[in-house]
Amino acid sequence: MRHRWTAPELNVPFAARWLLAALCLALCCTACAQLYRDPTPTPDYAALETRVASSLRATLTAKAPPTATRTATPTAEPSTPTPNLSQTPTLTPTSTDVPRDDLLAYVQQAEDGVMNVLLQNLGRNETTRLTHFLEQRHLYDLSWSKDGMWLIFVSAREFMYSRQNERNIYAMRADGTELRMITGDYMDPDTAPGPYVTLRGQIVGGQGACRVCAQGATSVVVSDEDGRFVLPGVPASAAWARAVCQLNGDAWQGVVDLQLSATSDREVTITMQPGGQGWSQASLSRDNSTLAGVYYLWAVNDEGERGYTTEGFLYDWSGTPAGVLEVPDDTTLTGVDWSPVADELVGTLVAEKTTWLWHWDAQGKSLGALLEMPNTERLILAAGNPAFSPDGDAIAFELRQWDWWEETERKTEVFVYRLGDGEATRLVETAWGEDALHPSWASNNQRIYYQLSTDGSGIEADSQTSGTLWSVTLDGQTTRADWAIKEMSFFPAAHPLYSDFPQMPRVTPTPAE
Repeated sequence: MRHRWTAPELNVPFAARWLLAALCLALCCTACAQLYRDPTPTPDYAALETRVASSLRATLTAKAPPTATRTATPTAEPSTPTPNLSQTPTLTPTSTDVPRDDLLAYVQQAEDGVMNVLLQNLGRNETTRLTHFLEQRHLYDLSWSKDGMWLIFVSAREFMYSRQNERNIYAMRADGTELRMITGDYMDPDTAPGPYVTLRGQIVGGQGACRVCAQGATSVVVSDEDGRFVLPGVPASAAWARAVCQLNGDAWQGVVDLQLSATSDREVTITMQPGGQGWSQASLSRDNSTLAGVYYLWAVNDEGERGYTTEGFLYDWSGTPAGVLEVPDDTTLTGVDWSPVADELVGTLVAEKTTWLWHWDAQGKSLGALLEMPNTERLILAAGNPAFSPDGDAIAFELRQWDWWEETERKTEVFVYRLGDGEATRLVETAWGEDALHPSWASNNQRIYYQLSTDGSGIEADSQTSGTLWSVTLDGQTTRADWAIKEMSFFPAAHPLYSDFPQMPRVTPTPAE
């Protein structure tokens, strides 16, 4: 059964509304945030650019975030920011644009690091736990399909069951059912067709015990100290086998193609090398047919240093590659999102001296820049995590900033770009060392949810240990989500529709969840 909920109409006297509008206009006209400070001697730009590029690449590392030592002292809540809006905000005159029973999905981390997806009904103040994962710090991104029927997320759980990835794209229904791994050439072991054989083999180039799995296999096994392994229960139709070892703090991985016989066992050799790959972020098209996402690859050079690259890939719903996003040379793709009203994509690109909002058609063909944001005399800029508003008229995104002269100072703020405008406007202002991350639009197009990290680690996607959920209206009024566990809540994803979403069971989670 589905229910439609309607908020009560606001009964505000006419004179009071005019007085309130005048007061807001006065505040917006007089507020001015100082972005630049007095100049100091010119720094070594080349060295700083190299350092910042290295820091940006580090956001795509394949390592899970470390366990944090938490303090009982609560972090001070930020003051209400003054948005740098290009237009005078207008008040909502009636209840027409007031959200009705918004749903907000988010990730909650328990004290032991276990992460799960929760759903908060903001209208009824009810919480539902959608997943029952046991893995620690394995989630990296969360978003809704444009019709609000699917949740899409990136996770490192059960990565051994994918061909090569360290993280894969998952989907599940809005009520937590029909969970499935989409990428990684995955075959569900519970439904993998027989007959089954035993795969034997030797790992070359690894050291010590390594984990081994094959497509559709029922289990993961560990090799002996000499690299020998025996893997039973492998479907004769399996197309690959993989192994993962840990050596000197890095992951060594290898994969081999299989051509198995249904009547005899097979012995293979898996050659290992340092490196890895996987997904960091994903979005589903408005017709639920095509996934777009950021794919990272890392390798270790002769000096033992990690190098990172990213690509934008299109995959169809069955997990088959469907295209590549065209990007300019010497740029790094940091995020993508499908339009809710057109068969187009928006993304964020970063280069040495400039960052952009970019867009593509549904086949990945470049349509050029929507907005160019060059580094300033004071700041190095990098945009990320773009998010279309439900009406398709605006894009919220993170803008990461490093100070040229104070190389240890950095922050991330939320900006909004309206299609056709010449510039973006700052909506969430943060102090140095704070990061406003993962913006997500509420269904009424007038509010944005975001994650605030106050320990300076939020900019490193894989080492963030602080997450508190906030919302901000387009006129700059911020509110902390006091129903979410402070410093342990991540990746807010607001439902894109007013109503007609599935009825959820009523569950009251304990803090440990």
